[in-house]
Formats: sequence, structure tokens, C-alpha cells
Amino acid sequence: MPVSAELGNVVKQKLAVEHVMPVARGTTALWLALRTLARSGRQVLVPVNVCESVIAAILAADLQPVYVDVDPVEGLISIDRLDDALCEECSVLIAVHNFGTPLPIANIADWCRARDIVLLEDCCNSVGAIADGRPVGCWGEAAAYSFGKGKNLDLQRGGLLAFQDRYALQEATELADLLPAWTTTAERSEAKRQRALRQLRSAGKPVDPATYRELFPKGDAALFARAGDGWHETLLRGMRSLSSEIDLRNRNAAYYREFLCHPLIKHRRMVEGEACWRYTMHVPEAARDGVVTALRDENVPVSTWYPPVDRLFGPACGPTRLPGAYRFQQTVINLFVDANVTMPTREKCCRVIQQVLDVIGEA
Repeated sequence: MPVSAELGNVVKQKLAVEHVMPVARGTTALWLALRTLARSGRQVLVPVNVCESVIAAILAADLQPVYVDVDPVEGLISIDRLDDALCEECSVLIAVHNFGTPLPIANIADWCRARDIVLLEDCCNSVGAIADGRPVGCWGEAAAYSFGKGKNLDLQRGGLLAFQDRYALQEATELADLLPAWTTTAERSEAKRQRALRQLRSAGKPVDPATYRELFPKGDAALFARAGDGWHETLLRGMRSLSSEIDLRNRNAAYYREFLCHPLIKHRRMVEGEACWRYTMHVPEAARDGVVTALRDENVPVSTWYPPVDRLFGPACGPTRLPGAYRFQQTVINLFVDANVTMPTREKCCRVIQQVLDVIGEA
């Protein structure tokens, strides 16, 4: 589906990418990019703490994930960790700018070029972030963006795929033309999948990888689809509001950084150019569940993402090989920063956290 000149100009202004294609969701964008760019090697380097659908896109492209560990506080990959994970069959790196935090992507791009590895930027949680003076998504051969529910530009649905090379875009467009269009039926199917995932996540026990694979079938029209009717207009409005949305989120994040000052809290470092998805911080493992429960009892939105996904789709690599990601999942807390977070909510959130940690600190 070609973009209008007006949408193309706005996307180029906001994201610094030119050869773009709207798609049904970020998962579709990742799958199309992998199908278009993956070379002879059949393995894809990917951080282990990502959304399950990233792995579904890799598997649907008939590739295999090679999990990269992350920093236990930042939750992000580094070149050192890429070196540790690299193997002969790796041909693509999915560099995930997670939590709205830009990676040191200029250095990572150099690392990929030196090894003849395709760099695919996953900007699904970082639309609008800036890395080394340029928007994330314009450093690699391709980039995937998402605007679904909970993203830092939440348009309730849809995604975008960008290429540096217009011929790659043409090839991906031919693939996309074979996909079904996004429909209300696909939307209902995705809602059903999300309900099933929530049940699995809340079960608190290991899940057979076959169960996850069944939830993400290769030909699922709710995972791999063209953009639906009216999506161009929705995306155009969203792009125009991107700067104000990012400013709001970053202001809410700055509030939490300033007023959550308990000695048991470990804050992630601030990175210039962030486009905050959540305000991500850490508390001791013994305190984390108590803090989360207390916040939810007060109707304060909170999450504990992203956990390692290595155990979901196949044999787990586990905490021995991926210690950073497993430590990250035990202590992380994500506070929401979207427009629904009012001043009373922020104040209550800080008060509840301080109270719970005070009790634990006195014990």
C-alpha cells in the first residue's frame, strides 16, 4: 500500500525515513523485513527480553532466534553482549530500542557492518526517540514501528516498515500484497490471543513451549496483514501529534525520577533522546511483588515487563547463560507515563511505593 505524499513528508520529517510502508502491526513489519533482508545465515540475534510476537515473526520467516543477554538494570543489549552471542550462522540483528530508550546505535551499526550483519531496528516501543542526533530507525537497513495499544504513540493499531533502500521496499511490497488486509475479524482474533497470553502470564508456572507456538501460527491474519482501511489518515494524525505525546511522557517520567528517591530504588540511567514508553526502575526482589500489589490495590497502573522469552518457544537458555535478563525480570517495575496518568495518580504512586519500601527497610 503506497503512502500519500502528505504522509510520506510527515514521516520523513518526524522519523527521518523515506522508503516506508504502512502495515497492520509491528509484527508484520518485522516479518516483512526479515523475509526481504535475511541472507544465507538462518539465525537472528535478538535480545531475550522482548515481546513474544518478535520471536513469532522470526519463526514465521523460517529463521531461528539467537538470544542476546541484556544489562540487568537497563534491560538493553550492548556490543559486549553481542560479541558473546554471535555465531557463524547469524545474518541479522534485531536491535530493540526498548522502553523508549535509544541504544548506542551508531556503534552497533558499525559492529554490524564489520561483520556483514543486517541491522534491523525494532522501534516499536521507541517511536520518536533520538540516538546520536538522529531518530531511531534510520541507522540500519530497515526499521519496524508499532502504534498499537500501550505503545508510546498509541493509535490502538497499526505499524510502519521503513527501508534505507527503495528496491528493498519494492520487494517487501510484493510480499505484503499477498497478505490479507487487517479487518475487524483479525482484531477480534488478536483480542482473543491477548486474553490467552494474560492467562498464561498470570499462571505463575512454566508453560509448554508448544502452547506458545500454537498461539502464534505462521499464517495468522492477526499477526501478518496489510494495513486496513483508513489507516493512512490515522497514522498521519498520529505523526503530527508525536512530539507533544513524547514531551508529555518524558515529563511524567521526570516526575518519577525526581520524587521516587527511596534508597531501595535503583533508577535506570537517563539517556539523551528518550521517548519514554514506561518509567522503568528496580527495587529489591523481595520487595517487588509487594510494591506491585500495593499499587494495583490503589488502581495505579504498573507492569513488570519484559521477561526473558527464551523459555517460551523452545528449550530455555536459562539464568546461567542469560543472567542479566533473568536478574532484570526479578526486580523491574514499569510505571505508566501516558496521558491517563494524572497528577493525583503520580502522587499516589510515589506515596504507595515509599510506604511499602519503608516497611521493608525497617524489617
